[in-house]
Amino acid sequence: MLENSEEGDKPRVVFLGTALFALESLKALLENSQLALIVTQPDRRAARGQHLKYSAVKKFALENNLEKQLRQPAKLKEDQALIAEIKALEPDLLVTCAYGQILDLQILELARWGVWNVHASLLPVWRGAAPIPWSILSGEQETGITIMQTDLGLDTGNILYQAKTRLLAGETTQTLEQKLSILGAKALIKAIDLKLAGKLISQKQEHAKSTYARKITSELARVNFRTDSALEIERKVRAFTGRQEKVFFLAKDHQLPVKIIQVEAQVSENIREEKKYSAGEIIEVTSAGILIATGASLDRLLLKKVQLPNKKAIEAYAWYNGERKNLSSFF
Repeated sequence: MLENSEEGDKPRVVFLGTALFALESLKALLENSQLALIVTQPDRRAARGQHLKYSAVKKFALENNLEKQLRQPAKLKEDQALIAEIKALEPDLLVTCAYGQILDLQILELARWGVWNVHASLLPVWRGAAPIPWSILSGEQETGITIMQTDLGLDTGNILYQAKTRLLAGETTQTLEQKLSILGAKALIKAIDLKLAGKLISQKQEHAKSTYARKITSELARVNFRTDSALEIERKVRAFTGRQEKVFFLAKDHQLPVKIIQVEAQVSENIREEKKYSAGEIIEVTSAGILIATGASLDRLLLKKVQLPNKKAIEAYAWYNGERKNLSSFF
């Protein structure tokens, strides 16, 4: 909580956010700042039915009687009327969190403290659009939140405050996103507290240590049993759970895209066998699932649940026995 509880001592803030990840920070600012405006992306047409879909931030604003503060510019940097409105409010701070638009210099200079971003990694690691799934894909043991002073680069601004957390075994993008959204809200308020107390320290990033979390694509989510290790596949499943880019492979016989719902990696140090299997070869099928050889050493992947197009997820052994009786390998 802010050290100064009087309304007049709270900073005047404009919040820019769109995705579900932004909600915890928005809620925290509602309690701990003078929230002047909420800026979010325009409504989008849904993939099916073509009905308009609200952003998570807009939905929250409407449910909490914040319509008067809500703005939805197609491109903020081109909306001179809204830019003028923000400038007239004389905000102390603009906060961005999962907003989804690039800001230019005129916006960065609108507030007394500039623009702060709530970023879901320990910068300079995992700059870019998808830091959460990439932290899982890369096998990180630790991640966190960076409150960053936004500049004209891609997540290159100075670090104002960081908070760390461990990645738990079995962590998925959904569980990690929820955890980091809560941590991000706490880190944001802590940074504001430090700023008000004159104790906030701005540090330059070590740019040489930066990594880039590029956009997740369907091709990246594709499984190749010849080249991917069991651990890499297991990480893909956890990283892409619930995302549009589902992890899948192509069944050899009919080339059907098969979505992977649940797997278990069995690494070579725990495996003792003399027979060598080719990558993608089925070793055995039991009620536990389909045990498959992968392209790394003796690693094995236990395929536990799958889903075919337009069908419900089922146990892998039931799919194999019922629909792929002659299938002997995956390529």
